[in-house]
Amino acid sequence: ADEHFSVKGGVLYINGFLWYFEDTDFRIFNSESGAVHTWASVDLKPTSLFRIMLKVSHTADASSTRVVDAQSPNGSWIYNPQVTHEDLDFRIQVNYAL
Repeated sequence: ADEHFSVKGGVLYINGFLWYFEDTDFRIFNSESGAVHTWASVDLKPTSLFRIMLKVSHTADASSTRVVDAQSPNGSWIYNPQVTHEDLDFRIQVNYAL
């Protein structure tokens, strides 16, 4: 990293409620069964008046359920179904000053 280019990243394991500053973003998480959150950002400053920031983040919640069993519409029984959830976010920010 230098004054014109930097790369940052992070990996978190979240279990419960968490406030977190991720590069230039403020994030709030709440995971009852645990989650893994990863992010990476690139900051490019080709000139003193121009800046491009790129960031991507991914969150994967652990499998969870509060349902012990259930019956499907066709009559089959399902035991301990698992629910998963993933999020993928990206941001592109371009700043130019006169």
